[in-house]
Amino acid sequence: MVRLNPVEKTEKESDDVIMSLFLDFLMKSAVEEPESLIAYTSKMSQSANELLVGEIIDED
Repeated sequence: MVRLNPVEKTEKESDDVIMSLFLDFLMKSAVEEPESLIAYTSKMSQSANELLVGEIIDED
């Protein structure tokens, strides 16, 4: 018989798990439906940059 003792995770560890699950989901979708992928263009990049004007981005 085995008993699992819960371990409290920090917010960063929790965020890492969520990000990992999200990226796994994206990878699975890309493999299963490659026709749904589109190339990231400089126009898309410019639009994203325009949305972020004036925002402070934490690099951590």
